[in-house]
Amino acid sequence: MRILERYIFFVVMRATLVSLFSLVALLIFFNFIDQLDDVGKGLFDTGDAFIVATFTAPRFLYELFPVSALIGALLGLGSLSNFAEINAMRASGFAVRNIIVSLSKLGVFLLILTSIVGELIGPVAEKFAQDYKFERKESTVSLRSQYGFWAKDGLGFVNIRNVSSDKNVADVYLYEFSKDKELTLVSKAKRGDLKNDHWVLSDVNQTQFNGFETSVRNLDKADWDANFNAELLTAAVISPSMLSVWQLVEFIDYLHANGLNASEYQVAYWLKLATPFAAFVMLFLAVPFVIGSQRDGSKGKRVFIGAMLGTFFFFLTRAMSHVAVVYGVSPAFTTMVPSLLFLGSALWLLKRVR
Repeated sequence: MRILERYIFFVVMRATLVSLFSLVALLIFFNFIDQLDDVGKGLFDTGDAFIVATFTAPRFLYELFPVSALIGALLGLGSLSNFAEINAMRASGFAVRNIIVSLSKLGVFLLILTSIVGELIGPVAEKFAQDYKFERKESTVSLRSQYGFWAKDGLGFVNIRNVSSDKNVADVYLYEFSKDKELTLVSKAKRGDLKNDHWVLSDVNQTQFNGFETSVRNLDKADWDANFNAELLTAAVISPSMLSVWQLVEFIDYLHANGLNASEYQVAYWLKLATPFAAFVMLFLAVPFVIGSQRDGSKGKRVFIGAMLGTFFFFLTRAMSHVAVVYGVSPAFTTMVPSLLFLGSALWLLKRVR
């Protein structure tokens, strides 16, 4: 039995990985086409577009994991069914539950693989791609460090410790220099908001340097005429789906502590937890489709079924996530609804398998 389980494991794994990398390659191509719209802006050229498209690929790996698991299971089990190997296995006492056990082991293996990509590689690659793109498009130099987002602002520099969106920031430090490169003013603001293309800083503490003398003043509000392109902040705001689970937890706590809306990040957090469960559901869903239709199951038909079901699941998940953000419904509930719906369908179909 273990030999047969391992055999199914490797057959389905091969088909799933082929499906996953094929879908990712397709999306990289479409992303590359999309990046071409920015070619010619600043120093951004076709080679840069390819680099950016390639480094955003880890995001697709994690998002397409459930869909690829379904298509891969349909193709892998389907190939065994076409050569009557499934019938031979079942005739020797290899039950449907043994197939499910083998698929569960595969699910754990693929989950570990995609989690490494989604939790460790993805965020780093996404940050590099966004930083690289904006630095090539703009003459402004920007970077990230453990002390937040840095950018050159005219003769000075700006350091933003927390960025919740491209219009709301917190813990802003402004360092202004004279033409002789002498520090003249340091401003610290607890919050900054972009209003009508103009930044307004709140709760500002300023230190003025006049030679060896300094003076300090506090302001409730202060205008900030940023000389750097505000679009650079977009590079500092990584898609919530590409943040690790622990980063999402920390950022949600930060947003709540500052009275900001955290619904988008809560949805991303629960989607992170729901994705592994969704992948297992998709693997189980493939079993009744293959075994229940062994006499009428061409390869093309199985790919079509997998693509349609996967597409429906993908858009249903995205639609439910928008419901949570717009209507304030519990993200934990909305993100699990598609998986529970497909799980119920899988269990009902498995009962009909003989």
